[in-house]
Amino acid sequence: MNKKKHVLAVYLCVAVALLVGGLFYLREASTIINTHESIENAEQIDKLQKVMFWSGMSRVVLAGIPYEMLHFTAENDPTYTKLDENNELLKTTFENYPGQFPYFCGIDPHDFSALEKIETCMKEGAIGIKIYDGYKAYHTLALDNADMLKIFAKLQELGGILLMPVSTENFRIEFENMLKLNPDLPIICSHYCLSSKSLDRLTELMGTYPNLYIDTSFGFIDYAIAGFQTITENHDQFLAFFTDYQDRILFATDNVITGFESKDRDWLTALYSDYISILTEGEFESKSQDGTIYKGLGLSSSIQHKVFSENWNKLTEK
Repeated sequence: MNKKKHVLAVYLCVAVALLVGGLFYLREASTIINTHESIENAEQIDKLQKVMFWSGMSRVVLAGIPYEMLHFTAENDPTYTKLDENNELLKTTFENYPGQFPYFCGIDPHDFSALEKIETCMKEGAIGIKIYDGYKAYHTLALDNADMLKIFAKLQELGGILLMPVSTENFRIEFENMLKLNPDLPIICSHYCLSSKSLDRLTELMGTYPNLYIDTSFGFIDYAIAGFQTITENHDQFLAFFTDYQDRILFATDNVITGFESKDRDWLTALYSDYISILTEGEFESKSQDGTIYKGLGLSSSIQHKVFSENWNKLTEK
């Protein structure tokens, strides 16, 4: 009897070791870097870390976000309220969880101390800045305005990266002027440069400006659903685009993680799963939209590796 108990105990220990080892391997094998996300407060970090683990993400890059963008009031009130507080949250998160949460400081270009804030952010560990004036709601300064160009020059001097959504349908001319005037500044134009419904336009921009990168985020949930559908309906064109520009596309989500009741861990896990599947799988059933079938791109393993991690690592190591 004692011998049986001993054997059972050995088997149990082996099983536990295999389970723990498997979970450790999962964590070590996490290769996805989510290069664009936003959080409301420190309470969201625990939720985010758990979702990162099960989604295979080793890092999530956070971007400073104003109150108006967090609470859906930017259309009527395009200001940068509480942006400094959110930047401070990201700095603290970066320091408290080494290696997990690189960050961009959000910058208000109308702020008289913008240049000084950029210097401080970069000294404190930020990898660059995010500016919102490429959105129609926030567009009060032209992107090639003299004050804007001073901001970009300062960022380039400090070796930073610019993250900026741009409505290329509305502001393409000034955006191109800005790109021409800053050929050595790495610029990530988020949300497919707001051109997922006009890949021809985006292709022209990517083909002309080698310092231009895009990320795969769509932002708020309604935009993500529409974006997945756009990819499904234009599968071959998107696959060709990813093949042609595989070295300058970065995986990202920008779901804007808040304490809203509906944005719980299951919601975030399901949405992250769809973001990954739209790139890696063929036809698949959405985890976030029950019963919805999308047609993913089924990218090759080599392109997946670039989009999920290698491109970001190369960009930030320059």
